[in-house]
Amino acid sequence: MSPVPHDGRPADARGPELVDAAARATVTTDLDRTLFVEAGAGSGKTSSLVDRIVSLVRDGVRIDSIAAITFTEAAASELRHRVRDTLRAEGERERNELLLEAASGTETAPISTLHGFARRLLQQYPVEAGLPPGFEVVDEISSILEFDEAWRIFVGRIGDDLELLDLQSRASVLRLQLRHFPEVARRFDDNWDLLETVELSPPSLSSIDFDPLLAHLSDVAALADNCPFADDRLAMALRAMDDQLDSIRQSDPLNQIKRLQHFTWPKRNVGKKGNWTEPSVDSVRAELEGARTMVSEALGRLSDEVLKHYLALVAAFVAERVAVRQARGELSFHDLLVLARRLLRSNEEVRFRLHQQYARLLLDEFQDTDPIQIELAVLLASGEPVGDEPWEVLAERLPPGRLVVVGDPKQSIYRFRRADMAVYSKSEKRLVSEPTKLTTNFRSVPDVVGFVNHLFGTAIGEGVDEAQPAYTPLTPNREAYDGPGGAPAVVVLGGPHDDKQAGEMRQLEAADIAAFICRAVGDDERRVFRDGQWRPVRLQDIAVLIPSRLSLPALESAFGAVGLPFRPETSSLVYATEEVKEVLAGVRAAVDPANSVDVVGALRSSLFAIGDDLLLSWKLGEGTWDYRATVPSGLVDHPVAAAFAELQTWHDLRWWMEPSSLIEHIVRTRRLREQALASSRPRDRWRRYRFLSDQAREFSAVQGGDLHDFVRWAEIQASDLARVTEPIPSEPDDDAVRILTVHGSKGLEFPITVLAGASTAEQSRNTGPTVLFSDSGEPEVKLGKDRVTAGFDVHASVEEVLDRHERIRLHYVAATRARDVLVVSAHHKARSTSMGRRTHDALENCPVEWERFEIRGDESYEVLPPTQLRLESSDYEGEVRRWTEQQEKV
Repeated sequence: MSPVPHDGRPADARGPELVDAAARATVTTDLDRTLFVEAGAGSGKTSSLVDRIVSLVRDGVRIDSIAAITFTEAAASELRHRVRDTLRAEGERERNELLLEAASGTETAPISTLHGFARRLLQQYPVEAGLPPGFEVVDEISSILEFDEAWRIFVGRIGDDLELLDLQSRASVLRLQLRHFPEVARRFDDNWDLLETVELSPPSLSSIDFDPLLAHLSDVAALADNCPFADDRLAMALRAMDDQLDSIRQSDPLNQIKRLQHFTWPKRNVGKKGNWTEPSVDSVRAELEGARTMVSEALGRLSDEVLKHYLALVAAFVAERVAVRQARGELSFHDLLVLARRLLRSNEEVRFRLHQQYARLLLDEFQDTDPIQIELAVLLASGEPVGDEPWEVLAERLPPGRLVVVGDPKQSIYRFRRADMAVYSKSEKRLVSEPTKLTTNFRSVPDVVGFVNHLFGTAIGEGVDEAQPAYTPLTPNREAYDGPGGAPAVVVLGGPHDDKQAGEMRQLEAADIAAFICRAVGDDERRVFRDGQWRPVRLQDIAVLIPSRLSLPALESAFGAVGLPFRPETSSLVYATEEVKEVLAGVRAAVDPANSVDVVGALRSSLFAIGDDLLLSWKLGEGTWDYRATVPSGLVDHPVAAAFAELQTWHDLRWWMEPSSLIEHIVRTRRLREQALASSRPRDRWRRYRFLSDQAREFSAVQGGDLHDFVRWAEIQASDLARVTEPIPSEPDDDAVRILTVHGSKGLEFPITVLAGASTAEQSRNTGPTVLFSDSGEPEVKLGKDRVTAGFDVHASVEEVLDRHERIRLHYVAATRARDVLVVSAHHKARSTSMGRRTHDALENCPVEWERFEIRGDESYEVLPPTQLRLESSDYEGEVRRWTEQQEKV
């Protein structure tokens, strides 16, 4: 059997030799049956969906009555084009006018994202949905910027409300202020439908009366009188405690809160047992511990009242924003989903019309979409009155064939966007008795599939009910590589480290990846399958996938050290590159002269390249970091003074130039393009400057606003606040290593896939404000160590387990992008819980040939394959030199 071509559609996908041939036939031809399809990675699910749509059209179903819903705009566009091309090709081959007519109608057919489909429903019935006709959908970045402005107004309004003076006074001493709540408000806004199910009303503030508590503390302090030894440390601490209590009694209530927060308690093990008889030293320590708990609980009750009061105010602020958006007809993405569901639930006549209009619904990438999707689908597919019945009950009585759900629970990686494994599992159980499984993998060579099955069969295993799916092994359908040399299809880099910090492990990992790439390119023993044949490896065949931006700086450094060209292809990664960060540092300094951090950052960047010695001399000469201030006479000729003059010019130009023009001005006047010529890859730097300028131009065209707004917009683009960041299209004429986030690689495939970032431990990394929602919709919030709602810790422990499961799935998604070669990092701390450790442990029982690279100092690499082959640094440099010469010839 010849290798399967990578054209997106396996030529023999329906062949009888496929282990899942019956399941594929079911998807394609069993048109009067509700299906829940579990499609493994690389299983050709898009082809199966296309085939089913063609079969439905051939069976007489109109193309405009088939709603095919997928996850991203790119996926929807690909599905639409493939449906159109297949209908046209089949129609011309069969001379079938029905298929040809359907092909011409695909551009307006309901093949879209979930949000696009919800918008279509609301546009049909805006008045019934309580919306003005011609409403608009505000893009996510604009929505976030609008939120920031509304939040500033809200905070000012609360600060001016005299009725809230007592609340704000208590909040101040309890270190609970509205400036801690913007992230909470964003989470509320993203989940406002959950808040509708609960009532968050401001609790009344109880009076502050510490007299009983202080009296009890005095009784505990008086226990010092029972110790006959005046120099006993516990007795001395109790007397000092009594002095504190006298001072607290004389304070006003708010100061009492503050003093109790900073109360100095005796150390827990202080005091000599022989000095205490009645009561014993242990009894006194127990009394102290009880008193400490009483104080903590009293302060906790006051803090909880203030926290809940603020949460109620924030919830009211969010509800007001939602109402204003609906009245103006300026909806967010989440508004579309909630309002579409509300329309179907509240208006039986509209729902029945839509039920008749959309005869068939196909939900793709179901594992990653909002749980509202399944409720929308069931409401549309059900032909009976809804009443008060939940969607779960309706799902069990759907007309057969109306609904097909397609997903892979092992690829669910969007929990932060409300993707919920419990909903996936519940939907499967309600809709079908058994899922239809597509397990044949047409993407990867057998060795890669075998390694993925072994690794994740262990890491995922039998799964955890409604938290982690059981692992279903993939079956390879490609032949193994049979070229000269037979280089292994799976390469594992690194291993355990006893004494390395996270940053050091990332550097070691990046060096290993750079070394592997240098060896692979031009190596006759390693080939990739492209355009129907096996050929030598090129840089553009290699994609390095990272779980987050943390791994990018180390990769940049390692690739730069050996002259490896690379191209970040996820927009958030481009924003994280050194060139873009430095230009944005200059822009931020131009926006706010009073922000010394941004100003110093710009001075230290390549924009001005001022060293710390010069910065120190400037400060010692009484220079300030505000470039608007008068320069001291002794520093007129200082390099910082010259830089400040340039920054002042940019600051003045911000009123007269569009953000893109100012960026171009900065790049031109600071000779950044010329500086790039000194680098090994000037073209990469030029491309990133152009990317930033184009982004600024897009901001001005779509968003509008001043330079300050652009800076905030760029921060959002570089963060995880933006919805799904799709990869930036590659340039086929530029041979460079591709770097993407794992989320950005979803749905893609690469000849050689390198997995980095495996050293990250599998525990929660939430350090800022966190909001969790209970099953009833009740929000649980944590703002800091002592600023947390009562039920948060219980929910947080569950969330941590779910996060750990998702991180394993994230690595599964990354590993299944590989077609010909999979390179996996196993760098990890010896006692950590990380995917690197799981990979390394899995090798003990896995018959996969692997290479191990270790960095020795700064000048040599040691390669230790099973044959103990040693490659000294001179040979390594020779390989780099030969590779460089080859690239110059190209």
